[in-house]
Amino acid sequence: MKKKILVGIGVALVVCLVLFGGIQLYCRLTDPIGYRNYRICNKLPQGITAAQLKTALGEPMYRRDMDGEVWLYFKTLSIIAGPIRAQISDSDGKVLRLRCSEDGPDTWSVE
Repeated sequence: MKKKILVGIGVALVVCLVLFGGIQLYCRLTDPIGYRNYRICNKLPQGITAAQLKTALGEPMYRRDMDGEVWLYFKTLSIIAGPIRAQISDSDGKVLRLRCSEDGPDTWSVE
């Protein structure tokens, strides 16, 4: 009986690993830029400039000026709630806030 339980747990673990690896491979193959940006975004340090951000994530999909704030939007995985976005200072080009995911708070903020 104990052996059957261990075998069942082992099989479930292998199935989970195969599914996780399959999802990762699917995302990497169908959306390589979004996948790369998603993986890089959380590793970007505070205090970077807009130019450094563009070097890391590529050119933004679009720029939005809202109420005196400048936001850049970058491509991410299509399965994520929204694009990666960063608020930049128009005067010195510093990134003020970075949000890698629409779910939850900013990834980081210098304010």
